[in-house]
Parts: sequence; structure tokens; C-alpha cells
Amino acid sequence: MSKIEATIFFILAMLAAGNGADNIIIDSLVVRDNTLNLSYHINNLLDDKGVQALERGITSEVVHHIQLWRKKSFINPMEKEYVYSVKLFYDSWEKKYRILSNDENRLTFHLETVKEKCSVLENFPVADADDLERGQKYFISIDVIFQPISAESYNAISDIFSSDEKKQTGNKKNGFFGVLVNLLGFGDKKFSVKSQDFIITETGSVEFVK
Repeated sequence: MSKIEATIFFILAMLAAGNGADNIIIDSLVVRDNTLNLSYHINNLLDDKGVQALERGITSEVVHHIQLWRKKSFINPMEKEYVYSVKLFYDSWEKKYRILSNDENRLTFHLETVKEKCSVLENFPVADADDLERGQKYFISIDVIFQPISAESYNAISDIFSSDEKKQTGNKKNGFFGVLVNLLGFGDKKFSVKSQDFIITETGSVEFVK
């Protein structure tokens, strides 16, 4: 690394210091219409840096990874697994934000709608309640990755600005460009949470247990 690069690293690190993010907040876990439904949100997921990326025509992506586990003494077997993806970008033809998910393709003028759609998951169907053993302990794990610069966009930009570096390193994400992206606040952000243990009662409702 050159002295100029080292100086840039130091300055950007100072600017980025102290930036943090809130964790995932589980809002509800209930049985409704015989289906176990999960709702949660992440505060301030789409920050100013994320908005800047969108406004510059970069596609961002939020990937939700949800797993239902059966609680056992030694090894917890996984019962269900889901990956839910939301892509965001500014559609220059429509002059609106576009939101693409597993079940939606929406255009909107409103940034608040974009923030809500990428950071809030409501009544996500996790499992049929009849498939869950009554009185058996379960828990849910949630992992969310927010990519202000999606993998596709990252690779496209990296191809333009770091072709020489890739020839030397052989890895797009481990060179100067990758570190620069992280220090500028455009690197991936990861969030994780595990629910409290719960059972499905004989009456078919959720009860949290210790």
C-alpha cells in the first residue's frame, strides 16, 4: 500500500468511526389462520449512505434469511428455511424508486415507502401450525444482510475501477477498492437475532418459555 493510500484509509476510518446500527426487533410471533406468522423490523436500515447509492443509480439489496429450529439438548434440527430478497434502485425512465421482491414489483416516489419495504417484514408465514409438535420447544433465527451496493452493482463498478488490482489479487473484494467501499459506508451490513424459545400450545397459540 502506498503512503497516499494509507493516508486515505486513515482519513476515511476517522470519518466512519462511531457509525452503528440497531439490531433486528421481533414485533410479533403469532398463529393466525393456522399459520405461524413472524413480524420484525430493523431501525434505520436504509441510512443516508444507502439513499445516496440509490440516487446515483446503484442497485441495493436486502436479503432476509429466516430459519425455524426445533430445540434439542445437543443438536437443534432445522425445520424450515426461507430466503427473502428485496432489491431497490432508482428507475431513471420512470423517475421513481423501484422495489423488487419475491412477491412485488412496485414503483414509488416516496422514500419512506422504500425504507419500510426493505426494513419491515410483516406476517411472514413460517410454518403450518399443524406441522409443529404441541409442547415442543422451537426458536427462530433471523439473519439480514443489507448491501448498499448489490453484488451485481459491486462487480460492475469493480470491473471499471480495479481491473489492474484484480489481476494482481485475483479477488474483487479483498483489494483497495473493496476496503474503500467499506470505509465510505457502502459496505455490507449484517444483522442477526434469535427469538426466545416458544411452544405451540394445545389450543394452537404461541407461548414463550424459558
